[in-house]
Amino acid sequence: MIFTKRKKIAASRANVIKTATRADTLLADKGPAANGTRGSAQCPASKRVPKSGINMALALAAAAAIFLFAFSAPYASLRAKSARSEDSVKEQLITFLQTKGDLSTISPSSTLYPLRKIPITATTTLLALRDEPALLELLYPRLSTLVFSVFDERNRDRSGLLKGKLGKGGAVISPALNSLADLELFSLGLIAQRIGRYDDALDLLMRSRRFSAAITERFYDPSREYFFPIEPSGAPEIGYSPEFLLPLVLDEMLGETEKIRMCEKFLSASSDEQKRHGNNDALSEAMKDPDIGIPVYAILSTIPEFRSTALPRLKRIVAGMNAQSKDTKNAWTRFWTENTEILEDLLSGESRSLILCSELSDELKKCSLVAKGNKDPFVYDLSRLKKTLEQPAIDIESFREATGTTNRLIVRLSKVIRLVNSQNEIWKVFEPHVWNNISPRTRRIVIDAFDQSLDDLKRYKVVLSRKFSAASGIVSYVNMPHEPVYQGNKIDFKASLKSL
Repeated sequence: MIFTKRKKIAASRANVIKTATRADTLLADKGPAANGTRGSAQCPASKRVPKSGINMALALAAAAAIFLFAFSAPYASLRAKSARSEDSVKEQLITFLQTKGDLSTISPSSTLYPLRKIPITATTTLLALRDEPALLELLYPRLSTLVFSVFDERNRDRSGLLKGKLGKGGAVISPALNSLADLELFSLGLIAQRIGRYDDALDLLMRSRRFSAAITERFYDPSREYFFPIEPSGAPEIGYSPEFLLPLVLDEMLGETEKIRMCEKFLSASSDEQKRHGNNDALSEAMKDPDIGIPVYAILSTIPEFRSTALPRLKRIVAGMNAQSKDTKNAWTRFWTENTEILEDLLSGESRSLILCSELSDELKKCSLVAKGNKDPFVYDLSRLKKTLEQPAIDIESFREATGTTNRLIVRLSKVIRLVNSQNEIWKVFEPHVWNNISPRTRRIVIDAFDQSLDDLKRYKVVLSRKFSAASGIVSYVNMPHEPVYQGNKIDFKASLKSL
């Protein structure tokens, strides 16, 4: 967790408000009417208070009321202001999406004005409304339109990548802008998952994966080990600003060592500028704007390699940005600093390792292509793997069992893919009348999902190894042959376990 969490503070505020409400209720119950008797302006004759005493009591009561109003009003105002600022992102998002949802109409005084600078509407909505599927379902059509409007042909170059830099347009294509657009596809896919639109979820998540691969291939410079913007001439625009690391959030092509070296490049460039100029000149102009910088740092903090290398530097930069953030923007920046841990859970490699398999399983059940419940072998084995994934650590027996289940699923999926791709033998996988009843779009999505789910299972084995190593201190090594092996021949490999 890189930012200060405020859950306890929010809870204490709620307790203060509840206490004040109870106190007001108790004071109200002191009146005669509250006790079930009719109020009287005059006391019984036997207990009548002298007139001077009544005047004194009234004066004291008036003074007390003035005192309470004078001192409690500011605190009540502060509590109300705090509550408004905490909920303003959520409330304004709902209002914005229920109306037109046109970003150009957001006024500079709005909490959501930063969305005109940085394309993260779906990601912001996912964070704000993640536990409210009814609202997400209501807002999903407008969100989908907004996300895909970013990919309009007028905004893309010939390769399909978005033109412009973060915070401004231009002919340059930037890894930061494209990676945030990729994150929007992924977030919209998670929203579709939450509202039961499994075919949409599969389609969006696969689009995101393909776009992520295209971003890495286009912007990664292996000689300098960094992502750089590309100028119209095709030359890289050299600079080590941190937003150029955003492709690492969803990247599945680069290894852990490469990612660490890239994060170290940013640290080195940042510290060099600090020594030379005493400021953060390594940062681009966009990153010096808290409206853009703080959300980007929150998203970058979900990258494990970035947290392990750049955490101290990150804290200092974010602290400085929070200090210069204006009062009108506090709700926006606070929203992102407080939701970093939730964002990390949503984007972590573990949570993504079986995501397509899970969505495929849900879609197969929804379309009645497999037996309900866990009767289908694919669904049953997948549910076992998901339970293993939820465990913080696994022992050698769980590791062995989960690896065997994964290998069995890989073999089964490989056979299914071969039969489905042949078209003539698809009846061996699905009942023909059921398969023909679903739409051509859904059939295409299911076929594509089988292919990509195979990659999911291979990545899952990497996650399993890390979990086992973290718990046991034992690392597994597998040495495969360098040359390809003909189908049906034996594979000569060596596997070993070593203690750390």
